[in-house]
Amino acid sequence: MSANILFFFSALGVFNGILLSLYFLIYAKPRHISNNFLGILFLVLSIRVGKSVFFYFNNYLSNIFIQVGITACVLIGPFLFFYIKSVLRPNSNTAGKWKYHILILGPLIVFLSIVYPYKLHKLLWVDYLMNLILLEWFIYIVFSGILLFPIVKKAYLKQESLLIIEVWILNIFFGNVMIWMGYFLADYTSYIVGAISFSLLIYFLVLLLFFSKKKQSVLYKKAQKYLEKKKDDKLASELILKLGNVLSKKEFFKKPNLTISDVAQELKIPSHSLSELINNSLNKSFPNLINEYRVEYAKMMILENDILTLEAIGNEAGFKSKSAFYRAFKKQLNMTPAAYKHSNNK
Repeated sequence: MSANILFFFSALGVFNGILLSLYFLIYAKPRHISNNFLGILFLVLSIRVGKSVFFYFNNYLSNIFIQVGITACVLIGPFLFFYIKSVLRPNSNTAGKWKYHILILGPLIVFLSIVYPYKLHKLLWVDYLMNLILLEWFIYIVFSGILLFPIVKKAYLKQESLLIIEVWILNIFFGNVMIWMGYFLADYTSYIVGAISFSLLIYFLVLLLFFSKKKQSVLYKKAQKYLEKKKDDKLASELILKLGNVLSKKEFFKKPNLTISDVAQELKIPSHSLSELINNSLNKSFPNLINEYRVEYAKMMILENDILTLEAIGNEAGFKSKSAFYRAFKKQLNMTPAAYKHSNNK
């Protein structure tokens, strides 16, 4: 009974994965290249995991089906990477670049499948080629993680809530990581772990998509038209000026427990909008921006004040501790506050 339940749960996840891939390839609106990437990603994942499910419960599975399942794994990494890139950077030339990756990987895997078919070279595929495919998948996972680092950092700091599209992408990414780990650690756990991870991912994504009030906000970030971008650039410049006034003239940076919500409330904009503004216009995070203001203030105090200790100056500038003050100061000036004071007292 337990084996039947496990097979039903895993196979149903594969079936739902195929349905989800068809939804994004054919029905998802509005049409965008990210839908195609996601649809293909779910399709190749379904093929790869489907092979695992049926092979786990039937050791006499056709060699052709096994080879198709293994080779589909080659495409998982590229379509994961280009899906994430097409969503996070909708204005980039993603549509033209993904083809080069497929033109290199596609013919290579077809060549290996013809010259060294799985039926006649099982040891080659199991001991070497499968490991190379997992390595290729892992490399794309790493580059995908680099793209997602700002979102992961925002989620870790908890200074503002994540957008629904960011939650969606993070689940797809970490779901892929779990599936990859399931196959990578199969010798130490169970071969079916990857399939179970995929089923859990599919069920969660279906629920997230079903209960989302705005399906479009889940699918992709809409690229801005030129006139809209021009208007937004002007608004961004005005907000940057207001931000500078709030931080410098009102000296908000001196608050040790300052959060992005405090500043956003002063500017009368949502926290996530302020975070995007700082990231896109200033190419830095909110904590780094605040530390820059604090370090500049501390530099002035060091030069003009001979009474306060360096630790007192750090506290006056808004740093919670001496270590935080020294770390931020050295990061910006490549020297400690004491060295800076010494160099300016010569």
